[in-house]
Amino acid sequence: MSTQFFCGVDLAKHHFSLHAVDAHGKVTTIHIFHTLIYQTLKAMYPD
Repeated sequence: MSTQFFCGVDLAKHHFSLHAVDAHGKVTTIHIFHTLIYQTLKAMYPD
């Protein structure tokens, strides 16, 4: 079974806002600094 999700990124001057919806319809919003974008996405949806 595959996992599907949608993730939108709002760009701001000092941080990103991630808006994600998983396959079950759960909505998550996270505010993170630019330097942590890769680590955060990797932790949310590992391989």
